[in-house]
Amino acid sequence: MAEIEYPKNLNVNGIMSFPLYTVENINQLQEWRSRKGIPKPRFDDRISLTLLLTQAQHDRVKNYLLETYLPFAATLQAQTDKKKGIDPKLIAKLVKLVEAEDWSEKNLPIRDLNERDVENIEKNEYGDIVSKMKISGPPEQKPIGLKALFREDDLPETEPLEVVPLSSVTHLMHEQTDHTALWWGAGWPFRVNVRFNAFEAQGYGVSAYTNMAYLQAHRELRQFGGAQDADVLADGDDWE
Repeated sequence: MAEIEYPKNLNVNGIMSFPLYTVENINQLQEWRSRKGIPKPRFDDRISLTLLLTQAQHDRVKNYLLETYLPFAATLQAQTDKKKGIDPKLIAKLVKLVEAEDWSEKNLPIRDLNERDVENIEKNEYGDIVSKMKISGPPEQKPIGLKALFREDDLPETEPLEVVPLSSVTHLMHEQTDHTALWWGAGWPFRVNVRFNAFEAQGYGVSAYTNMAYLQAHRELRQFGGAQDADVLADGDDWE
């Protein structure tokens, strides 16, 4: 069998929302629910994050699905004698959903905003947010790594961003420097390198995954960002 040429991962920029980077974050969330008297969600918590997307980033993900990932996924069974991939007929159904921007079946990474999302977006003045993207962490509940992207102020914007440890940019984080705290980074701009995987167990669809999230420290980190005890419900029920 010839070596499979998988598509390159996709970089997605967005505003971080309800991140659970580690198992410790999941434990913190469960303790938070207990304090607030909030019942457990229908689905188990798992390492994951949500990005709030502008129209440009929404279109970027949609076009990647239509032009790159789904065409590849449609050929995977043929390339592997059905050892990998899902039925091309299911891929065709997914193509129709993406073309119609129908995210109602919740079997694609892009999701519609719910009322609570809209409230938070308006309250925090996030701007032109049109949708959100659900991204899972690595297999076996391994943590999502955290680094930062940074460029010195005196350098032109044409200079490439440098990947640096979070400890290099704590002076930009106001008082939210503890990246192990629950929901750290919420409300701040991140870039996430995403890979996709089509599935047909317990339904069918495409999931997005990542190993690393990059804080965009070269952009403004507003003071409300990071690890606040938000008066909101975690959206674990939205993982379907």
